[in-house]
Amino acid sequence: MTDAPGTQKRLKLLLMAFLTTLPSCSIFGGSSRARSIPIDSLEVAMSRASLVDTEFEHYKFSSGKLFKECGKVRRGRYMAENHALLPLRNANGGPLNRQANDFLSVYQERKWRWDAPGTNRSLADPGVLKMSLQLGGRKVEVETSLDSISDPKSRAERSLRGLVLSLRGIAGGELCGNREFYGLGSVG
Repeated sequence: MTDAPGTQKRLKLLLMAFLTTLPSCSIFGGSSRARSIPIDSLEVAMSRASLVDTEFEHYKFSSGKLFKECGKVRRGRYMAENHALLPLRNANGGPLNRQANDFLSVYQERKWRWDAPGTNRSLADPGVLKMSLQLGGRKVEVETSLDSISDPKSRAERSLRGLVLSLRGIAGGELCGNREFYGLGSVG
């Protein structure tokens, strides 16, 4: 008994289509929401030179608390003008946690190239963004330019942008009178 030409190909395509639609198939890893890992700690520090000063924002999330501060950098010293410590309920189940898990997933896909951070010495400088994330025993550190996250080109930059926007959102969205920090607003 002979098969019609292409029958095996059609069966393979049908089987692959069926397997890719299964939401929790262990072959494909399932949904990322089902495997959401709580954040152990997250720290983001951003700085950028302006016409007169170098401004900075700094956030640190750990143990259900968020520390945030902002101000100016003068002669290499960070001079905080505003700071607060906020208790956060359910942050590890909300958008920040989802963004952190998404970033870790994207980060681990491959070796990403990050733009070099600036030096904050002139207006043309791209600024500095430093991020440290501890999630489920894994630690990820990124140091890149603020401009590359404000105007992301790669999937990793877009994912890091989403994480920073979410963090700024739970922090209240406005710090030192800035709703945006050089192209980075907030979500949430």
